[in-house]
Amino acid sequence: MLEIAQALYLTDILHAVAQGLLAPVIIVLLAFIIYAVFLIGSVIVEAVTERRNFRIVISKFLTSIACAKEEDLADVVIDSGLLRRQKVSLLTLWSYRSLPSETLETLAKRLFAVQELRYGRITGRTDAAVRLAPMFGLMGTLIPLGPGIVALGQGQTDVLAASIGVAFDTTVAGLITAGVAYVVGRIRGNWYENYLGALEAAMCTMLEKIEKEREAGIVTTVGDGVDVEAIIARAEKEMSDKGISLKELVGAAGEEPRETDAIPSKEGE
Repeated sequence: MLEIAQALYLTDILHAVAQGLLAPVIIVLLAFIIYAVFLIGSVIVEAVTERRNFRIVISKFLTSIACAKEEDLADVVIDSGLLRRQKVSLLTLWSYRSLPSETLETLAKRLFAVQELRYGRITGRTDAAVRLAPMFGLMGTLIPLGPGIVALGQGQTDVLAASIGVAFDTTVAGLITAGVAYVVGRIRGNWYENYLGALEAAMCTMLEKIEKEREAGIVTTVGDGVDVEAIIARAEKEMSDKGISLKELVGAAGEEPRETDAIPSKEGE
């Protein structure tokens, strides 16, 4: 009898905990619905303010980089249809072209990784919503069904109806959020894959051009006894002349660059 009493006591505690989770689950699902509305708005804004600015024929752009003179290459990047942060990354790489080959490749990998991580954080949030929203929807479905079934055994059909209503509502909320997050995640995933592919191709072409210009003696490499501070100052000045602040220069290597104030271009971009 003691074991039965203890078991009943434990089940009462478990029941109380489960029922106590209903309100937090509903609050979380409401937050997910708000997040789904935010996702719809944000992807529309991104399409209008950023995606439409990505206008580039990658084969022509790579040819322009390969054929550009040293003094004209920065203008080729600025006048391209790349996004601003992609231009900042490429101009940063070009400004430090005097670094040794291995160091320059490391810088290129770092600049690319920063963009990859940025996009990964954005898509990671939508992926989390895709996985978590149905889980909370299922919790919101199961929690009220217990008392509803008990009420059915006692002939309280109104309580059962209310419990089923809550169960269906939470299920729908979870599925809607997951569906919206999945669609937005797929759209953004395709966009970001395109952005990263263009940036990677441009960086590889630029590294090849720098290496060829080194062989031709046009670009000199930093070596022993060279004033590194002077090299950095020159790079920062080149970036500043192209309308890129020191904050953005640092941001390209680890922080999110600003999206305000477009880089000046000959086309008024």
